[in-house]
Amino acid sequence: MILELAIENTLSIASRVVINFGLQELFPYAINVGNRFISRIKCIYGDNGSGKTNLIQAINFYFDFILNSFTQLQPNESTHFIPFQFNEQTRKLPGVFSIIFFIDSVKYDYELVLNKDNVLKESLFFVPNGQKTLLFSRNDENIKWGTCFLGAKRLLANTTRKNCSLISVAAQLNNQTLLPIYSFMRKYFKGIVSPEKEGLGYALSLVEENKIFKEKIISLLREMHNSNISDIKVESKPIPLEYLNSLPQEIRIKILKHNSMPKNRKAIIIHSYDNDYSLPLESESRGTQRLLELAAPLFELVQTQSFLMIDELETSLHPKIQKYLISQFLENKTESQLLITTHNIDLMNSGLFNDSEICFAIKDPNGNTVLHSISDFTGVRKGVSRKYLYESGKFDCLPPKVKK
Repeated sequence: MILELAIENTLSIASRVVINFGLQELFPYAINVGNRFISRIKCIYGDNGSGKTNLIQAINFYFDFILNSFTQLQPNESTHFIPFQFNEQTRKLPGVFSIIFFIDSVKYDYELVLNKDNVLKESLFFVPNGQKTLLFSRNDENIKWGTCFLGAKRLLANTTRKNCSLISVAAQLNNQTLLPIYSFMRKYFKGIVSPEKEGLGYALSLVEENKIFKEKIISLLREMHNSNISDIKVESKPIPLEYLNSLPQEIRIKILKHNSMPKNRKAIIIHSYDNDYSLPLESESRGTQRLLELAAPLFELVQTQSFLMIDELETSLHPKIQKYLISQFLENKTESQLLITTHNIDLMNSGLFNDSEICFAIKDPNGNTVLHSISDFTGVRKGVSRKYLYESGKFDCLPPKVKK
């Protein structure tokens, strides 16, 4: 599980922003890992242009770089890092990303520092017996190895390029120390579900291949939309090899990274009234399509330990459906985590979040995105409507801790 994520000088984030999943006490739905209480959810609010989407896009960028930079970047290609643009000094500075996480109750601490051309620093520590221990520390071209590091160090050092993470290289070389770290991140991180990126292809593949998911999504559609949907039929055909070969190389690599030929899928929704009536999925409401898009990754969250980000949860969904989806995730006690952005302030009073799990992204006078939670504010009494306080302007400013 993830205990903490931190980002600095990336996109609209100039100064360090920390997303902390740690809790001071065991709230409902939290998980005890390594004698630490860890939250399973964070909900970020913010005005349009506040930078809440940039926060999750920055997280997505760094995870993608850590996992895929060696295989997806050419030797002299840019890292594609974008610094904070509204300051001449920050435009020249590197970005910083760090993550503290647990694997089987063992804590790990990873940090990455890079600019548009190179990785400047990279380090990984772990805490096996209560003492922070080095696994590796990389500074420019020099790598310091911890005494616990196993595997061919020279080969790993010689293979690592300036524009890729050492973890992504170690995975390709099957390094016995770092491959488990890479495997955890690869399996745990599920990326972003956003309104701009349709996830119907993945959802339809689950409908086609997983009977349990198909039954659950049909039941969900019937319950949430008060409809008579009785079946979903998926027709799939492999994408022609000629078409695949006509695509740019970087797109082909992304398509084939799962080691399987992609398919073109079409869905027919069966509505049962006095008879059975077929309707193409594209003719269904956007709400039905959006529910199908979200149901697939949320289904995976409760099946396996993973971390998912959803941007603008409320898009095309009724508020009751939003609350239902979140509650269903939380009531399944897996060690999965969910980070969402939303404008639906009714969720503040839903009883699904504690004060540290509700965050606000705002822009400071310099255009920098700042993140703070309700628990950062003083004088917030228990039992007072968080929605009312938000609407009255209580949280529409920098809290005392941030101002200092």
